Amino acid sequence: MLVIPNLRVVFQRNYAIFSDLAGPYDVSDLEPDGEIAGHGTHVTGLAGAGRNGFGMQGVAYNATLLPLRAIDGYTANAPFNAVLYAAENGAQVLNGSYGPVTAEKFIQDDSGRWVPNPTWQLLPTSTPALFNSEATHEVLMEAAEADVVLVYAAGNEYQDQPNAAALPSGAGLLPLITPANTASGLYRFVDDSLDFNVQDPSTWTYISASDARVANLDFSDLRGKLIVVVSADREGEIASYSNRCGAAAAWCITAPGGDFLDTVNYSSDESQLWSTYPYSTYKDMAGTSMASPVVAGSVAVLREAFPYMTAEQIIEVVLTTANSTGIYADQSIYGRGFLDLKTAIQGPIEFGAWGFGSVFDVNTRGYNSLWSNDIRGSGGLIKRGAGTLVMSGQNTYTGATQILGGKLVVNGSIASSAQLTVGGEATLGGSGVVGDTLVAGRVAPGNSIGTLTVDGNYQQLAGSVLEIEINETGQSDRVNVTGAADIQGAKLEVLGLRAGALGQDFSFFSAGSLAAGSFFDTSALNRAFIDMSSVMSGTSFNLQVRRNNAAFTSVAETGNQRATAAAISAQGLGGAAYDEFVLLPNAGQGPDVLDQFSGEIYASAQSALLETSGALYRASTNRLFSREMGASYGGPLGQVSRSVPGKRHQLWMQALGSWGSLGATADAQRMTRSLGGLLFGGDTPVGQSGYAGLSMGLTTSSYNAAGNSTADTDGYHLMSYLGWSANRFSVRGGIGQSWYRIDTKRNIAYNGLGQAQSKANATSTQLFAELAYALSQGQCSRGAVLGRSACLAIA
Repeated sequence: MLVIPNLRVVFQRNYAIFSDLAGPYDVSDLEPDGEIAGHGTHVTGLAGAGRNGFGMQGVAYNATLLPLRAIDGYTANAPFNAVLYAAENGAQVLNGSYGPVTAEKFIQDDSGRWVPNPTWQLLPTSTPALFNSEATHEVLMEAAEADVVLVYAAGNEYQDQPNAAALPSGAGLLPLITPANTASGLYRFVDDSLDFNVQDPSTWTYISASDARVANLDFSDLRGKLIVVVSADREGEIASYSNRCGAAAAWCITAPGGDFLDTVNYSSDESQLWSTYPYSTYKDMAGTSMASPVVAGSVAVLREAFPYMTAEQIIEVVLTTANSTGIYADQSIYGRGFLDLKTAIQGPIEFGAWGFGSVFDVNTRGYNSLWSNDIRGSGGLIKRGAGTLVMSGQNTYTGATQILGGKLVVNGSIASSAQLTVGGEATLGGSGVVGDTLVAGRVAPGNSIGTLTVDGNYQQLAGSVLEIEINETGQSDRVNVTGAADIQGAKLEVLGLRAGALGQDFSFFSAGSLAAGSFFDTSALNRAFIDMSSVMSGTSFNLQVRRNNAAFTSVAETGNQRATAAAISAQGLGGAAYDEFVLLPNAGQGPDVLDQFSGEIYASAQSALLETSGALYRASTNRLFSREMGASYGGPLGQVSRSVPGKRHQLWMQALGSWGSLGATADAQRMTRSLGGLLFGGDTPVGQSGYAGLSMGLTTSSYNAAGNSTADTDGYHLMSYLGWSANRFSVRGGIGQSWYRIDTKRNIAYNGLGQAQSKANATSTQLFAELAYALSQGQCSRGAVLGRSACLAIA
């Protein structure tokens, strides 16, 4: 198994082998005779070697690589099967650093020495093989339909066949194949169904341009679906061996591939490209095979940067952003020019470029993206799908712009665009400049607060929305129209409203002229205590923010709510609670918000503590009653007792539990409660008819009140009790002391104010007494209570 440090962690697991010369799962560069042929490893490193501190890094060092072994010169259909496999297994970019072999000036003899080819002939033009061309076209179209970007080397034939090398060979030539080009003799088909010696052109059989097998062949549907790459040396000039772009210039680009010859400033060794090689080594190599993965790696970077773009759109960005100045203006050699990834990573640079459609129709599919190039051209833009696309360049393209989905933010300029249309489901934003604009959707000027300039005319239809943000210093978003504006009742929405805006006017729209009857619909802006209205002033609109006459107490329903509202109102503008409550959206929300502010649970919790004291009182009197009744009485529910030796003294335990609520009143809302706990005690007879005892206990209580308020209370209790009975009369009484720890939480959800918490301690002292008279019912006795306890709770 080969170990290449840069490539160790980036391979996909579903690699495959299509060569008959390789064993199963053998993706190494070992030939059957054991020789190392590291071409594939070298190419792979240039495209995607990892950035891990070893040797070198590839262009797309974050890419996942899918190695496929297919090119061996012996196995039929292996390259075709490999391409289809890549497309079916999720490849987004396919690099093809392979192509057909031509008749070479020098060939290797049986001993491996390079000797002149005795059968060499100078070919007059490119000579595609018919069967191979047809099969390749079919396979590449399937891959293109799977949204794979196809990148192919142009060939290294120039020194051997300069006439043929005026065009790319292999896949890069295919889009040129049309009936017209076939008839013109731009290339000549070779019949590869017959035996021939590739190094001896005299054995080749050419097919007449009028032959039915080739006369109507049309592979032009591959245009826009692949990139063919010629190679430049380290000086940036066309490499000595490289094919040229020629008539394939529309889909051809130049990239670094190195050279085998010395140049003006570099030796041949310095001019070659250093990349990964089998067995943890690195090597210099050169060729269009090396230039192609540089482009393929760049394409992978762009597919990561713009994951929403189709393969054809990525190809358009790569080709149109190439450097076409200076020597690269010669399209016959350099095609579109020299690869410029720095520019390409900033997005499109031309709409309607030659060889491409007049409209760049992109669906951002929920992604947010930035295009910062200055986009030129006669074409236009359609933006579809969810997500925000930001255009920050000073764009000069002249075609129309349509926003049909998501949001387009213009922070630069698209003023030269013939017409900007904002669809009903779309949004226009930013602080840049646009041209003539028609709005059926939403306009949200600024990035936070800013001005969107319309250098032209502006029409906003009924049902559309203008969304503005304001602040307390009097600033607001603004639309500034230099031409005529027609506002047909568009809805106005306001963000950022704070109490400090009260009493201020905000200028949010201006135009050179306004159509008669223009107005903004502000009917949905008013709040419980604030009125907002749009007022026309000349050819501008101002937003007025005013406090209305509604009192805060007008939205209250209970006494506590009215008291809270009055206290908030007394703070006045600038008070923390006032500044929040005055923003109340509508009166119906008032009671709930006032409950959140009021802290009613603090008072209600104190009332609930009296309920806890009552439970303790009842437990003590029930205990005295059970002692009076003796062994014939089973005792109250939840109480167990045991006599100590001598049977005069008893120890007992009582479980406490209750659930209930404090009902709503004119002043307070309903509060639910729950109580649980244990009491432990002991008592002894006193005289002939009395009992005295001491008890202690632990309780825990929970309370839930209006306004998302809760309280949890832990109680600790100590109580003494005394009882006396004679005939049917009983007198019972006692004194108790309780200590409480109260944890209170209030979730103030209104305006996201958060949670208020407090911890408090409370004590409760209670005195209780009751007079009871026993009534006989058969064999049972029941006590009728004629008196009640008196409790005092102090917090």
